[in-house]
Amino acid sequence: MDGFVPLHVQIEVTWKCSWRCVHCYQDNHASQVFSLDRLKSLFGELKESGTMHLIVTGGEPMARLDIFEILESARFNGMAITLYSNAHLINKPIARRLSALIGVTEISLLAGEANLHDQLARSPGSFQKTLQAIHFLTNHDIKIIVKTPILKPAYPTLKALENLLKSLEIAWHADIEISRTYSGNLNPLQYKLGPSELSRFFSDFPQFNPQTNINNADPGALGGTCLAARNFCFIDALGNVYPCLNFKSACDVLENQGMAAEAKLGNVLSVPFQEIWKSSQFALRLRSVTAENFTVCANCKANAGCRQCMALNYETHGDLFKPSPVTCNVTRTAAKMFDQLFTPASELSSAV
Repeated sequence: MDGFVPLHVQIEVTWKCSWRCVHCYQDNHASQVFSLDRLKSLFGELKESGTMHLIVTGGEPMARLDIFEILESARFNGMAITLYSNAHLINKPIARRLSALIGVTEISLLAGEANLHDQLARSPGSFQKTLQAIHFLTNHDIKIIVKTPILKPAYPTLKALENLLKSLEIAWHADIEISRTYSGNLNPLQYKLGPSELSRFFSDFPQFNPQTNINNADPGALGGTCLAARNFCFIDALGNVYPCLNFKSACDVLENQGMAAEAKLGNVLSVPFQEIWKSSQFALRLRSVTAENFTVCANCKANAGCRQCMALNYETHGDLFKPSPVTCNVTRTAAKMFDQLFTPASELSSAV
């Protein structure tokens, strides 16, 4: 197991945020548990564990008054930094300071039309502020990726957004996964694309069809053996450690049902990170998984383009290998675009 090093760690440094997005999976926009001292000592623990890449998220990380001290500490410990931000609070001086600390920033834009974006973010003027921040960051040679959660009301404006970002030579990533909130509130799901809308999306934006675009930063995603608890983990704003963000969602669902959440690996506010990473029985279990464990998925002819997700399986069935209908339905829709044969999602999700 010595090869399983937490190369990439994603951490919520706060739940404070300047937006109140309609689809947000976070219910709490006020809590900030991590002290600066604990973050500094945690970064030292991560360095000793082999972490090379820190993904700083929130909430909105820039809402922390000590954000630069946080980023400087991570850099001091030798980690490359990706910042997740809505960029609402980034002006020209802040962009200049960030250029010495981060390599990449992933920025949220919700629509291709300003008024609609601002309505979805519930933050007047946020579209223009974000575009202005993109300009400041670009001028300081910070790589930018714009990420867009695909929301029903915004769909008619996505081509305009795509064209805008092409004109700015900014990379664009789309996210079709809209989830319940941490507390289990289902309201965000009303903004999620239905099957026919998803099919249209794959037709209008084929670059995001998982059946044709198999490029993925996580080489194990197509086989189900992703980097979660192998070379990646997620730390939430309360200090809880999970194999990934999706496993946190799964744990929240199980805990809300009064069940044990094994995928909550430990808490860095009370236990050193190294101890959690090395000794968690659930993490050790994930590290033993191979593609052969996904026996049901092996019978699906659309499997070659399927992003199998153990976390969604675990959330739905309490079983890492029994496929979730969420994943099956996306794969089914994508495969239909090319008249591929596949095992129906109803059969997959009901199989043992």
